[in-house]
Amino acid sequence: MGRQRWWIGIWLLAWWWGALAQTPAMPPPQEEELFLEVMLNGEATGLILRFTRGASSGLRSSVQNLRDLELDPKLFGVEGRQEFDLDGVKGLSYSYDAARQSIALRVDDALRAPIEVSARTQRLPGKATVTPGAVINYDAFTRLGTDRSSSVANELRYFNAGGVLTSTGVFNYSSQLRQYIRFDTAWVHADPDTLETWQVGDFISSSLNWSRSLRMGGVQWRRSFDLRPDLLTFPAATLTGSAVVPSAVSLYINGVRQVDTAVPSGPFIVNQVAGINGAGQATLVTHDAAGRAVSTTVPLYVDTRMLAAGLTDYSVELGALRRRYTTASFDYGAPVLSGSVRRGLSDSLTLEAHAEAGRD
Repeated sequence: MGRQRWWIGIWLLAWWWGALAQTPAMPPPQEEELFLEVMLNGEATGLILRFTRGASSGLRSSVQNLRDLELDPKLFGVEGRQEFDLDGVKGLSYSYDAARQSIALRVDDALRAPIEVSARTQRLPGKATVTPGAVINYDAFTRLGTDRSSSVANELRYFNAGGVLTSTGVFNYSSQLRQYIRFDTAWVHADPDTLETWQVGDFISSSLNWSRSLRMGGVQWRRSFDLRPDLLTFPAATLTGSAVVPSAVSLYINGVRQVDTAVPSGPFIVNQVAGINGAGQATLVTHDAAGRAVSTTVPLYVDTRMLAAGLTDYSVELGALRRRYTTASFDYGAPVLSGSVRRGLSDSLTLEAHAEAGRD
């Protein structure tokens, strides 16, 4: 009887071992899918985004989540990928709240593209309209005494959509002299779209700081930045800052307030800072919702003689030298050619050249 029980025990053990061997292995744990409310640097984004979590790893996010949060995947080093580990990005930290089904992301400024704020109003001037008209200006002078004399200076101007025609001169009258001297006569056409000006008649040629000007009669073709008063032609200063929370930003140039605007949390750039010619001082003040203010003052130096990167200034003249100006009306000399050009290669380098040609 004991021998029979012993065989029964062996048979039960063998059956249990075979059944255990035939039991399929448990599948590896799959990733858990989470839909979490996202906070970014302490601000509610209003977004619920999808994240995944493995059994032994941290949270993973899709690259599309970064775009939805208006973050640049390039700065995170994950461009071209579908997903990435949150723990694998330097400068990114997070706190996962399972009870609230939310995640709070903390992103360093280096991972956020700065918000750009312009210190100037980006309002284009309206289209100019021209009504034809004419203007006469004069200035009369008389001297009494033994040598009586009189003079009347005048300016005649007619304008229409094609340009402006001007003529200036002076009439001198005395016992020894009765004479009218013409000063300048010219037709000028300016195009605000191309910032180019054509002038036919009398003019003063272009020059640089180290070259001379010529009084000529002929044709001049030049770039005219003054047709766009809103255009900054010199390299403007740029200031950078960062706001921990959404803030109001004020910019002061030499103590005069220039800008008042609002920025979200994160880095920002204030560009096209004008109002400085030479050395100056800029103060950037940020105010948060609680009224706390952070002030930063930096010295600046702006050289308005330079051209901003990419801008080109030029002038070309062809004609004859004007001689005995103010004493003869039509005294022109040898033909001459003159030209000047300036090019802003960068905000710190402007190249310029000037050339003249003529006959003695």
